Amino acid sequence: MSHRPEIYHTIADLIDRMAREGFRSAIVSVEHLKELREEIEGHHRAGRIADQVYRVDLAGLVYDPPPEMPEAKSVIIVSTPQPHIRFTFTWNGGKVETYLPPTYSSAISTRVGKLLAEILAPAGYRLVRARIPLKLAAVRGGLAQYGKNNITYVEGMGSYHRFTAFFSDLPCREDTWGEANVMEHCDGCTACRDKCPTGAIPSDRFLLRAERCLTYVNEHEGDFPAWLDPAAHHCLEGCLYCQSYCPVNRQIPLAIEDGPAFDDRETELILQGASKDRLPEAMIQKLEEFGFENGLPEIARNLRALLDRPQNLLTAPRLLRQKTT
Repeated sequence: MSHRPEIYHTIADLIDRMAREGFRSAIVSVEHLKELREEIEGHHRAGRIADQVYRVDLAGLVYDPPPEMPEAKSVIIVSTPQPHIRFTFTWNGGKVETYLPPTYSSAISTRVGKLLAEILAPAGYRLVRARIPLKLAAVRGGLAQYGKNNITYVEGMGSYHRFTAFFSDLPCREDTWGEANVMEHCDGCTACRDKCPTGAIPSDRFLLRAERCLTYVNEHEGDFPAWLDPAAHHCLEGCLYCQSYCPVNRQIPLAIEDGPAFDDRETELILQGASKDRLPEAMIQKLEEFGFENGLPEIARNLRALLDRPQNLLTAPRLLRQKTT
C-alpha cells in the first residue's frame, strides 16, 4: 500500500479539505513518537516537570501504535479554531455570566474525525484517535509554534484553537518534523509573564511551572492551594490572562459563542457537587460536550469561587476586550 501513487492524491486531498474547512493539518511519522517520550521523560527526570503534573497528566500518554492498528504509519494532527464559550447561571434571582477559554469544546474533534474518515476510508485507510502530547507533537511537526507561555500558536488562529490527533495506516510521504521553536514575536516580550496571576511563567527557563498554572489548579480536584490569591479566579475553568494580553492574539478576531445556560435548580445541583446520576438528562447533555459531567466537584468548587467574589465576574469579559484596546 505504501507504494501506491494515489497516496499522494489522498494526502493532498486531506490537507486541502482541512484547509477549506478553515483547519490546518500535519502528517508525521509514528517513528517520531519515541522522541516525544524521551523529551518529556527527560524533563521529568531533570525536575523540570513536577511529579504531580507528570503523574496526573503525562504518565498516561501513548507513544506506540494502538492494538487495533499495530501497522500505523503516521499521526495526523489537525488544528481547529475555537471560540470563547459564555456560560450563564441563574443565581439569587439574577443571571451570572462566566467564560471558558478555547479548547474545551470537544464537538469539533468528532467532526474532524468524520471529515478525515470521508477522505481516507474510500482509499482504504483507517483512523484511531491518538492520545499523545498534542502541543509538542504539533510544534515538532511544523503545525504550530510555542509562545513564551508554553501555549501553542497556529497561523491565523493565534492560541485560540484545539488540536485533534489520529493514528493512521496512511504513510507519511513528506515529513515536516523538526525542532521545537518559539515565536519570534516572543523575543523581548514579557506580556504573558507580567500578567500571569500565579507566577507560573519563569524567566530562567522555557518550561512553564505547570503546577502553579491557574489552569492546572482549577482543572484538577481538591482544595485550592493556600498560595492562590482568590482574586485570580475569573473563568469557570482554565485561564485567560496570558492569552488575552498576548500581542499575537490581538491580531486574531475575537470569537465568543453562547454556551449552556443553567436555571436556578441546575445551578444549585452544580454547587452541591451532585453526582451524575442525580442530574436531569438535559443537564447532562449541556455538560458533556465540555467533559464536565464527570468532573462536577471541580466545577462546583470553581463556580463557588466566582460567586464568592462577584466583582471578579467582570474580569473575564475585561480580559477578552484587551485584544480590542
